[in-house]
Formats: sequence, structure tokens, C-alpha cells
Amino acid sequence: MEELGDAMVLFRVELVLCPYRRNLTVSDRSPNPAPCRLTANPSHCVKHISGDMFESIPNGDAIFLKLMLHLHNDEECIKILKNCHQALPNNGKVIAVEIVLPTTPEPIPAAQNPLRMDMIMLNLLRGGKERTEQELAKLARDSGFCGAFRTTYIAINHWALEFCK
Repeated sequence: MEELGDAMVLFRVELVLCPYRRNLTVSDRSPNPAPCRLTANPSHCVKHISGDMFESIPNGDAIFLKLMLHLHNDEECIKILKNCHQALPNNGKVIAVEIVLPTTPEPIPAAQNPLRMDMIMLNLLRGGKERTEQELAKLARDSGFCGAFRTTYIAINHWALEFCK
């Protein structure tokens, strides 16, 4: 299992995965391999590496992306997902946690939060945006993922998206 991006969730992911997995790799784009608080607490099932997800991604059975796709435009997302696709075995999958825009927003505050986040992304990042489930499924297909596409609601407008090879 690879985790690309937000290493803040490392220990939560590690707690869930360690009983079942022996390899959890945290890949970080920063020039420094990992924050001190992560390397100060070594674990037998976690390996910290530095890398660039636009260049290549270490091999794994599954790759976990947390709030990464909304930071990038469609072309960059496809590049990241194609690199994930190459790093996975035939039965591999990408699990992405993202905020998903509703196709038809409801007039209640909770349903409007993804739209607020989309406005923030548009103002802060060039090309970054929130996407609908259909837009995320298209990114997966355009990246070579032709297997199952599953979505599971987690909480507070965050969804787990599963792109299968």
C-alpha cells in the first residue's frame, strides 16, 4: 500500500493496515524525506521515501491518495493516475479520498460545503477544483482504469473513491 500526499494521516492508516499489510510506504514530494514526528517513531511496517508522483510511483497492491486530486487540473490528475496505474499489479486499485461535488446541490448548508471548497480551490490553486463523481470516474477511465469504480461516503462531504484496474 502506498500513501501519496498528506502524511498527517499516516498513523491512522498504519493502525488500520498493519495487522493486514507488511508494507506501508509514505511518499513525500518534499526534499526532506518525512517530517521529524514521523521518522522519530519508526515502525516495522512503514518505510518513508521521497519522490515525485509526476515522475513515478513505487509499486504496490493499492495506492492511497488523500485530498490530492482536487489540488490539480485534469491533465495533472491523469498523469498522477497513469503513474499509479503503471505501479499497480493487474488486480490493483487506487483509493482516493476526495470531496465530491453534488450533481444537484441541495439548499442546505451541509450540501453547500463542497461548493465553498470549490471556490477556495479556484481562488488558491491554478487548475485545482472539486469534481463530481462523474468527473472523477472520467479521470479514472482516461488514466487506464477500466475496472470497477466505487464510491463510499465517509463523513463531512468526503468520499472514498476506488479505481480498479
